[in-house]
Amino acid sequence: MEEGDRNCTTSHGISYHPTYQDRALSEEELKAHKPLPQKARKTLTLDNGGEFAAHEKWRREIDLPSFFCDPYASWQKGGIENTNGRLRRDMSRKTNINQLSKEDFDENILNYNTTPRKSLGWHTPLELFKMRQSHVLFLILVLQPLRFQQ
Repeated sequence: MEEGDRNCTTSHGISYHPTYQDRALSEEELKAHKPLPQKARKTLTLDNGGEFAAHEKWRREIDLPSFFCDPYASWQKGGIENTNGRLRRDMSRKTNINQLSKEDFDENILNYNTTPRKSLGWHTPLELFKMRQSHVLFLILVLQPLRFQQ
């Protein structure tokens, strides 16, 4: 979707008219991923919802490739389904997240990211993210300059 375009064509060739909320989501996605080091933002796996119509903009602006699952193929997005299940522990399916306060929304996300996982060696996603981020910063700030000094 180019700036100023009102229509977007998805990867399935279906014309979609993004709403104001869809454009706002796209901008929020950019703001959330832009400050992260490139190594921390490799890809996005998305549902086929219209809210992701601006996925090409993410690739252009912050080099964030996105992939779409086939319709009705939940096995292609196991991580997404697992995440939804975990979030449903705090929010029922009937919860309208647009009606949550920012504080309530942030609390749910923090709870999700600070819950230890067996698959992560009983670390939390936040702990591992911070460890990896500090490792990437170490590589950038310490090792990269050393390589150029030689």
